[in-house]
Amino acid sequence: MADVEIEIEEQESEQLYFPEPSERQLTARAVIVGCLVGSIVSCTNIYIGLKIGWAFGASIISAVLGFSIFSLLNRKLSVLETNIAQTSGSAAGYMSSAAGLLAPIPAMMLLGYNFSWYALMMWSVSVAFLGVFFAVPLRRQVIDVDKLRFPTGTATAETILAMYGDAADALAKARVLVIAGICAGLFTLAYHFYPLLEQPPIHEWLPGVTFLAVAAAWGFKVYLGPSLLGAGFLIGPRVVLSLVGGAILGWGILGPYSQYMEWAPGPVMDYKNGPRGWLLWPGVALMVAEALGSLAFSWKTFVNAFTMPVAKSLDEEQTVSGHIPNSWWIGGLIGGSILAIIITQFVFEIPWYLTLIAIPVSFVLSIVAVRSAGETDINPVGGMGKVTQLIFGGIAPGSITTNLMAAAITSA
Repeated sequence: MADVEIEIEEQESEQLYFPEPSERQLTARAVIVGCLVGSIVSCTNIYIGLKIGWAFGASIISAVLGFSIFSLLNRKLSVLETNIAQTSGSAAGYMSSAAGLLAPIPAMMLLGYNFSWYALMMWSVSVAFLGVFFAVPLRRQVIDVDKLRFPTGTATAETILAMYGDAADALAKARVLVIAGICAGLFTLAYHFYPLLEQPPIHEWLPGVTFLAVAAAWGFKVYLGPSLLGAGFLIGPRVVLSLVGGAILGWGILGPYSQYMEWAPGPVMDYKNGPRGWLLWPGVALMVAEALGSLAFSWKTFVNAFTMPVAKSLDEEQTVSGHIPNSWWIGGLIGGSILAIIITQFVFEIPWYLTLIAIPVSFVLSIVAVRSAGETDINPVGGMGKVTQLIFGGIAPGSITTNLMAAAITSA
């Protein structure tokens, strides 16, 4: 009895919010505002993702804007409704990345493939279904049993609670978001009419400075686009400095050296014979090595993932599962798998048995990725995708489509 009371106290101490019995949660307005904000973020993620290969979440933005919009309309969302808004916003915001619209699909289009909008929509739905139903057993383990912290999720929850403690502060944050968005939009509109605003040619304005001309020839130019400035605010100095270091090493040292040694004698920006194409290979090698290294150093996470405790009784199973019957998520997983097999067979011409292999491989790797995100707030989705590519490089050598889309399933 004492053990039960201690366990209840521990659970309550970890719970950030205790809702009222009649508090509204899953409502149409919360889902709609979250999806609207998430859709906008998803569109911006496509633009930014095609530029720099990253996507950004919409959790806190959806929570702040949802709270602020309905507060201004005097129809304030409840705490749980705001959580639904950020959940739907986050799901919609990441959809561009989950559907492979930032890497695999553009890569295939560069190789000459063309896809209709409805084919891509069906593909997006199929991987979305897989992701949702993968999440149910993972949620049981990492949240209900292991109680991993998920730092970003915890920060979002704290933000929501802080907004309800200080509504004026939340409205001020929303005001900053709107003002920043308007300024970025006006600047973008301006440089469409006057492109020099985005990339001022300083090397042309100072023709006597030879160093600037040489640096510009190797891609070192000033870029003032607001999207990358905002990305710098979000990702922080550690990643930014790593990118700067890579640019200097690659384009400032190795690129000129490869041209000097005539390994890449073509024009600097030529993919076929120039340094740009030559630098692709050491860059990819570094990324794959980092992915495999991270996987190797995550052996404890792997062990924990496959030696995790399970519920020991029916009552405990019902509590841990969040009242989601096994038949629901298993049936959904089977249905999602069948849909993915059909879509990949007829849209991407990938044999059904290869997709059938890709799905369980993706599930195994997703266990590692989710645990990593819960423990460290780092989701190694790119690394897991590269591991999948290596696996299918051996299973289906020479099949570019299979290699790319198998990685897309893992990333989703």
